[in-house]
Amino acid sequence: MSAIKVFVRWTARCAAIALLAAHAAAAAAQTISLPPFDAGAFSTAFDFIGDGRLVAYTGDNVFLQNAAGSSSFTLIGSVPQQFSGGSDPGFILTAPNGLFFILSAGSGGAKFPDPNFNGNTYLLPITGGEAQLIARVPLSFAGAFGRSSSELFIDQGVGFPNPPSAASSQVIRLDLATGQVQPVVANIPGFSGGVGIDREGNLYTGIGFLPGRTGEIRRFRKQDVDEAVRTAAPVDFAIGTFVATSLSADPLLFDREGDLLVGGGDVNTPGGQSGFIAEIDPRTGVLDRQIDPEAGTGEKFFAIAIDHHHGCTLAASDFFDLNRTVFFVDVCE
Repeated sequence: MSAIKVFVRWTARCAAIALLAAHAAAAAAQTISLPPFDAGAFSTAFDFIGDGRLVAYTGDNVFLQNAAGSSSFTLIGSVPQQFSGGSDPGFILTAPNGLFFILSAGSGGAKFPDPNFNGNTYLLPITGGEAQLIARVPLSFAGAFGRSSSELFIDQGVGFPNPPSAASSQVIRLDLATGQVQPVVANIPGFSGGVGIDREGNLYTGIGFLPGRTGEIRRFRKQDVDEAVRTAAPVDFAIGTFVATSLSADPLLFDREGDLLVGGGDVNTPGGQSGFIAEIDPRTGVLDRQIDPEAGTGEKFFAIAIDHHHGCTLAASDFFDLNRTVFFVDVCE
C-alpha cells in the first residue's frame, strides 16, 4: 500500500508550511480552493461530477461545488457519526452512471490502525445524506471503476512490513452489488501505486515506492482480469506488460484521447521525479509532455481528476499546498 502515502500524509504538512509562500506567489490559470479537511484527516479528495463541477471529500463530510469555477461548496453528505475522525481520506469517485459516489477512508486517518476505520469504504447517493458503509479494504488509497458502475478496482497495500523493502500490494475487485472482495493482480512489489482502466477495459497499476522501481506501471488485458475474476486466480504483477516508469504511478487516469495521465511524485528518493503531471502514450510508453499547472519549482505531489463528460479538463492539486488550490488544465489542447 501506500505506507509511503501514510508517511507522506503525516510529514508533508510540516514541509508544506515552508513551501506555502512560494505556492501563494505561483502564477496560475483558472484556480479554485477546496474545502478544508476535517479533524483526523490529512487532505481533501476530489472528483468531477457529470456537469463539470467538483465533489470534495474532507474526511467526515462531502461537499458539492456550487458552480464550476467557484470556491463555494455546499455540504451534501457525511459518513456515519461513529466513524467521524477516521479517514485520510483515500479517494472519492463518481460512479459512471452518475447516481452515487464511492468514498474510501484510506487507512483510517488519525485512527490508524484501528480496524473499525482502516479501509472503510462508503457509498453516498448523488443526492447526498448519510453514506453507507459497504466494505472494508484496509490500506487503500487508489481506485477506479471498471466498465460499469457495478465494479470497482482498488489498489490495496498488504500490511506494513519490516523492513519496508518487503512491502507489497495487490489490486482487488469490489463487487458493489454483493460486497465481495477478490484479488485480481497480486505480488506487486513495494508500496502501492494507483489503478486505472482504459477505454478498452485494460487495467493499469504500478509501484508507488520501491527504490529502483518507484513509478513502474504495467498493463493487464481485460480478458486476463476477467479470467482472474472467473477462476479466483489473480494475475501476477510480473507478467503484466511494462508501460513506463513515472513519478509514483498514482493516480492513473485516461483522457478523451486515450493518453495516460500520471500524478503523485517520487518525493522519497533524492532527485526522484516530482513537480509535474505526466502525459504518456500508453501504447509506446513515450512521455508526451510534463504538465506543471503551478509553473513553479519545488517538491510537489499532485492529486488529479479528469472530467467525466468531455474527458479533457484535468483538475490538479498539490498535496503540499495548505491552500488546497485546484488548477484546471485542458489536456486535449
